[in-house]
Amino acid sequence: MKINIYASCGLWKSSMNNGWGFLVDEEKGGRLLTLDTSSSFENLKAMVCEDFGIDVSMVNIELSYLPSDLINSIYSPHVIITSDRQVRNFLTYVKNKASTQLCVSTQASNIAKEGTESPNREEAPMESDDSSDMESDDAADMDSEEDVEGLCSLCQVEAETINHMLFRRTKAQELWNLSLCPKPVQGFSMVLEENVTFLFDVLDNRGNETASVRSLPWLMWNVWRNSNVILYAATQESPLLWVHNAEEEATLWLEVNKQVQCLTRQSSTLEVCERWSPPLSAWITRDYTGNVLFHERDAFTPSANRLIAELRGIIWVLRSARDLHFTSVSIASDHLETIEAISAPSLWPRFRALLEQINSLGAFFVRYRLKSRKYTLI
Repeated sequence: MKINIYASCGLWKSSMNNGWGFLVDEEKGGRLLTLDTSSSFENLKAMVCEDFGIDVSMVNIELSYLPSDLINSIYSPHVIITSDRQVRNFLTYVKNKASTQLCVSTQASNIAKEGTESPNREEAPMESDDSSDMESDDAADMDSEEDVEGLCSLCQVEAETINHMLFRRTKAQELWNLSLCPKPVQGFSMVLEENVTFLFDVLDNRGNETASVRSLPWLMWNVWRNSNVILYAATQESPLLWVHNAEEEATLWLEVNKQVQCLTRQSSTLEVCERWSPPLSAWITRDYTGNVLFHERDAFTPSANRLIAELRGIIWVLRSARDLHFTSVSIASDHLETIEAISAPSLWPRFRALLEQINSLGAFFVRYRLKSRKYTLI
């Protein structure tokens, strides 16, 4: 029995909001495969490599799919096909489905280990008479090594400078070409200052605030990270993943900063009394000679108005006094509304939660009084 399978190349990506999703590589496109129910894993792998033009000696290939109707969470990962039995399970699953996608992912194989000696380097026998020829050959080898010492270790075309790593290296240009942000018409130049100035001009252009433009700083950072991963981790991820990461990080950063700016604007529009100053988040008690008996301090988050700040401060003081096993407490405040709210909580329903906490804490003390003064006593 023949089964038609739609296959596409790309990579899996997981996000906090959307769960797992497959990012398709638009350049490689898709393929339609025709499989027998008895097809093996090696046959499927060979067919995919042939249709997509994948060289298995250069990359590692992963075949997977997502059985969305069998899982109950968007965070459930995809199923990886690794054996003949998994191929049969996949074909059995897609047999009765209108459409199921076979996802093909590739990853570069590990770079050859360093430290292997070149086959051209052989130790000359000690009894050789051509010592002068050997010395000249060694000097020539040293000269050739010095010539390429400053070149880029990946492309061997230009000097390995910051400008080359960010803008002109082959792997860097792949990321810039995949991004939709503006680029110089003639391409990035050999001068770092010119390239950075161009990007700053793009960011300063208020009429071009697209997601790709906003992600420029993060794109530069991911270009640098991509180079380090290739050089030092001996792995290579899809350029599309790096571009997607840059846009996602930029979007998240902008959303967080919009929330902070919104909170700042709201707090600045609150009506504030001229005499109002933030309540001190500290208290201290002394004996009749002035020696310190107890003290405490704390930090408070902003309050919507002074009454809420006063009530929160009183709750903190009462809790501290209770923890220190005080039996008599006298609270005084220069804010008349605070005294009225504590004395008649039923008339202040908006602050009921805070007033109930104060009343319940006051029950712990043998003596508990409220006063209207210009300072607070315990």
